[in-house]
Amino acid sequence: MPYMENTGRFGTRALTLYGLCLFACGALFSVTVVEAGLFFVLAVLVFEKYREKDLAYFGRGLRANPLFKPWLVYLAVCLLTGLLAFNLKKGVGYFPSDLVKYICFSVLCLALRPGNLPAVSAFYAGAAALSAAAGISEALWGYVLHSDFHIRAGAFANPVRYGEMMVIAFTFVLSRVLAAPPERKVEKILYYGALALIPLAIAFSQTRGAYLGLIITVAGILVFEKAARKKLAPWLAVFAAAALALMMLNPAVRYRVTSIADGVRNAASVQSAQPVTPGHTADLTALATNIRLELWKVGFRLFKDHPLFGIGPANVGVVFKTYHPARLGELDNYGSLHNLYIHQLAERGILGLAALLFLFGSMFLLALKNFRASANPYTLWALALLPAYFAMNFTEISFQHVHTSFAVFLALAASYNSIQGTDA
Repeated sequence: MPYMENTGRFGTRALTLYGLCLFACGALFSVTVVEAGLFFVLAVLVFEKYREKDLAYFGRGLRANPLFKPWLVYLAVCLLTGLLAFNLKKGVGYFPSDLVKYICFSVLCLALRPGNLPAVSAFYAGAAALSAAAGISEALWGYVLHSDFHIRAGAFANPVRYGEMMVIAFTFVLSRVLAAPPERKVEKILYYGALALIPLAIAFSQTRGAYLGLIITVAGILVFEKAARKKLAPWLAVFAAAALALMMLNPAVRYRVTSIADGVRNAASVQSAQPVTPGHTADLTALATNIRLELWKVGFRLFKDHPLFGIGPANVGVVFKTYHPARLGELDNYGSLHNLYIHQLAERGILGLAALLFLFGSMFLLALKNFRASANPYTLWALALLPAYFAMNFTEISFQHVHTSFAVFLALAASYNSIQGTDA
């Protein structure tokens, strides 16, 4: 029967491609959709190998995964610190969230064949353009309603997560345009349209971490891809002019950019953030920075008291009020320290941070190795993206969120598979 074959519209390879395209779209819109795409692809792979009587394929594939050892170390530390957590149920209960990240990267490495990359990446770019348009519309509609830009672009996520998602997508689109300029008319509309929309969406997200990530990813392309420097120069001029115009026309964006240094200085002198009340005209940028600094102080105190194994995954919210009884901003309790590295120290101790840095370092070395093997849009995407992603985690815990971490794994798996040279 046709659906039992590897090829054809309903063959396992076609179904795998459909699932990967669903995954790529879901990475910009919905945790449920992206996870559905992932597990659909896994189910198709299991069915295919079961029919071929080759389930041992998965064992071979997992062992051959380029990040098998770093992931093994990281997951072992996650499980150990979970078993030693203050709240055992929460600590151990968080382990599936760590495990699914490894499953995601492994499945993508197994399923994302070189022949699938153009279609999957086109769906990803198209979804990014739609998400960017939705975010821009949201911010502009807020201006129509309130005559200001109080409403930030967020589309299908909170503005911070949205801004980070857009940076990841922008890195791919820019890499694609520079390393393999689109030739067909439909591709030009897709990629150049996305290239125009996504930076605006990032700007309207008013997320300073995303602004930083955008700068780092462009700098990464300039450093790693020397041949792209001349091509990138006109785009940089256009982006710089657009950014300047947007800052002049949009007070909210201008304030976000120009107040960063003052916000840090002001916040550093405050011991605890005050709650925002209706009609309050406080410097919200300094307030947000102040809250983060206070959270980081709590994180370091947690690490000082529990240096080796931490308090356990997902346990910050369990002990937070013990370490910070006073109200902080608008909340009494926090489950995130808004810095992945401090968060790891607090919840998993020095052992957890070391395992995380081992994994991150291995990810970057893999991206660098892939790029040196073949400078193509996918290897450039991963290599330019990772430093920006690591930097964005200094003000968020993005690695622990599906939207951003799965998109990064997509970039790294695409980079790895793009140099394999076979669809077998």
